Amino acid sequence: GASAERGAGSAPVLPQAPAAAESANKLTFDRCWEELDGKMGNDFDAGIGPVESVSAWLGVAPPANHPTYKSLHSNFPGSLPGQVVLRRCIAATRQYGLTPENTIYGQSTCPDEINNEAGDLASIMQEYWGECFPMGGIGGAPYVGQTGFMAFSHHVPEDGHVLVLFGPHVAISATGEIGKYKRIGQAKESTACGAVLAAYNACCAGAVQSDDPLDMQQNWLKQKLSNHLDKIKAADNPLQTLFYTAYEAVKEKLLVCVNHKYGPGNLVLLGGIQINMPAPFEDQFCPLMFQISSETRPSTDLMSAFSYEPPATLEDQASYAAVAASKQCNQLFSWLELIPPTVSPCFQALHAGFPGTLPGQAVLHRSTRGLNKFGIRPDNTIFGQSICPDEINNEKGDLAYMMKQYWGGCFPMGGIGGAPYVGKTGFMAFSHHVPDDGHVMVLFGPHVAVSEDGQLGKYKRIGQAELSGACGAVLAAYNSACAGTSFDDMETDMQETWLYREVEKQLDTINAAEFPIAALTHVAFAACREKLLGIVNHNYGPGFLILLGGIQINMPAPYEDAFQPLFFQVSNKNKSVNLMDNLVSQ
Repeated sequence: GASAERGAGSAPVLPQAPAAAESANKLTFDRCWEELDGKMGNDFDAGIGPVESVSAWLGVAPPANHPTYKSLHSNFPGSLPGQVVLRRCIAATRQYGLTPENTIYGQSTCPDEINNEAGDLASIMQEYWGECFPMGGIGGAPYVGQTGFMAFSHHVPEDGHVLVLFGPHVAISATGEIGKYKRIGQAKESTACGAVLAAYNACCAGAVQSDDPLDMQQNWLKQKLSNHLDKIKAADNPLQTLFYTAYEAVKEKLLVCVNHKYGPGNLVLLGGIQINMPAPFEDQFCPLMFQISSETRPSTDLMSAFSYEPPATLEDQASYAAVAASKQCNQLFSWLELIPPTVSPCFQALHAGFPGTLPGQAVLHRSTRGLNKFGIRPDNTIFGQSICPDEINNEKGDLAYMMKQYWGGCFPMGGIGGAPYVGKTGFMAFSHHVPDDGHVMVLFGPHVAVSEDGQLGKYKRIGQAELSGACGAVLAAYNSACAGTSFDDMETDMQETWLYREVEKQLDTINAAEFPIAALTHVAFAACREKLLGIVNHNYGPGFLILLGGIQINMPAPYEDAFQPLFFQVSNKNKSVNLMDNLVSQ
């Protein structure tokens, strides 16, 4: 699980749920069958950069043929999804000792609400680093000044560090127009950043008025932009130049405010331009400054942290792990520390035993992309899960946690080992909670751990000195079967008794496998799937039944838990659609 110990996974970004109106033109079920069945893997564009192609595949960034793609990357080259910026910031600052426990976080960004929505860089930075000291006002400048920074920096923990995110913002519309944004509840696009654009328009209209004590922040913006008005107006792209000019003004003001008088700790400054993107894409950030300094050490430039370099690959090109290491998605996920380095024992054991594994975030984004085409949304779908109740499966950032956040409340169907012990009666009760003409979604499967040194079934739990087993229940059933110890206690231990019987039936197959623990976990999955398929039905109504099954893999810190998708199906009373290709990494 992505626990506090493995902080890199503590700020998952959920997909944007489509509005009901956006699903009005959803494909009919027959068209979904024809157009999606086994074909969703074809939407990967390998002709653009790795970060851009994988982000587009996940649905968090526009594909190359979208109008916003050209506008984004031609006007703000180097822009990255907010989650990428966060993860690379964490990786770069970790070597200097920064953690959420010893670092205070401030941001000098525009208070426009579209900069502070769930998933935006400002929001996920605050979620990871902790409470935020807001330093900025309209346009993003640090109007709190030197006094404000002094107050903020004196809140630092003993010998701790200070981190500041800063910069203006600008929107890009669905047609690629700079400075335009379609806000929720408004029929027409409005401006963003409205303050910067209003200041520019005022400067273009004539002389800047003297200070207005009731509009000090806007007065400052107009004064700064008026000093560069001729340059902005003469540029090939005035709006692009306008926002880079606004950034330079914000940076100049910030550098005058900050100092190292709070103590020996580091000061980290991350500056750039936040770019508000149209739905369903995540906001982007164009990093322009990333540096670290202290009272005893001059500034060190960290901007290289945002330059992608593919990791080393394995020499054995025939193994499952080598095939996985060669995939662009896995190389990028490794760079982001979502998964271990591709040459590590952990990565090799993971993909040797569980080929096709993806980070939980990737599974969530890819599965919801496919389901959106059916009109399946959180507001018309109930969610249940049949997974093992082990706490490491339900930590922040785990797939089960993110699925509950995205889909809403959860009906727990599973017990130890992940099987749906609630049975037919439990599913009947759950499915009768479905909205009228709505849908039922179930995540299911067992779990297994992989240790840092590549041991399958071993996990380092918080507060424990030694590795322990995971899944403990499945391993206990296997060990009993190997020892020839009969386990039959349906009265007081019915779940473990069921697990033992399922494992004992396949004992010879498990022991003959190259990786017995992996084979054991796949036997547990097959048993869970068989049991689930025996209890589900479509008696609740005309809506879809969505079954997403696989093996959840608990990873060592700082990596996110992974998931090996093995079953992804949408069905109604008449037909089913296989969406597994949607979860094949590229």
